[in-house]
Amino acid sequence: MRIVHKLINLLVIISILACGISFYTKKQLPPQKTLLPEINKLPIQTNTTAEPFSFKFKNTTYEVTPKADYELWGLVVTHNYINNIADIYHSEESVDLKDICVIWGQNAKTGVYEKGKYKSGSWTCYWQFKSGKAWSQFSESQIANNHLITSNPIIQKQIQNVRIGDQVHIKGYLANYKNENTNWHRETSLTRKDTGNHACEVVYLEEFEVLKPGNELWYQIFYWSKWTILGLIILKIVLVFYSAHKEVNKMNNSLTNKNES
Repeated sequence: MRIVHKLINLLVIISILACGISFYTKKQLPPQKTLLPEINKLPIQTNTTAEPFSFKFKNTTYEVTPKADYELWGLVVTHNYINNIADIYHSEESVDLKDICVIWGQNAKTGVYEKGKYKSGSWTCYWQFKSGKAWSQFSESQIANNHLITSNPIIQKQIQNVRIGDQVHIKGYLANYKNENTNWHRETSLTRKDTGNHACEVVYLEEFEVLKPGNELWYQIFYWSKWTILGLIILKIVLVFYSAHKEVNKMNNSLTNKNES
């Protein structure tokens, strides 16, 4: 039994190390040489003929007003987490399922994005570079935070599963939308050259595709190492109780034998 406990302890240590390393590594951005040629493209925005429409999400009706047809190829450098306790604005009821911050064009082609650090707030995307040269090379008109909404349940699932490092293709409308129950509304930006409040794109998606997943192996290692740690801890607890139970039975049998003698 001692050998079993030692083996479990060793596996727990290995799993913790794997979990810690993968937690850090899975969010690293892929190197420029691994980017698909499509990521070098600029977004395509054209006038739309789409009429306003409504859809229901979580028993709430939303009215969508398309403002432009929109298509984008990009690398996801960060995204928000609606389940984060620091995000008081989003929940499972939020129609904007996820905000993805993506880069494209020269930011992708030159590889300057690799020198930056990126972070998402509840509604915003931030980036930072240590060197002035990198700042000057980085185009702030070729990065954008996109609020993603859709009525398509398949695309909703895809949005929820998108990860940092994924190379994606999205197609739909830049659109304004409002909650018909409360009249709360959000408007989209129609240019990539603005910054600050109201500079984000609201995209109603009709198509969403992960062209190339980022760090898939590290995400899998992180996922399985977490469950392995939990499983090993449960197994160790079971074995401790089993050993204790076995020891009690041994003592009881010893006392019984003594009394009989």
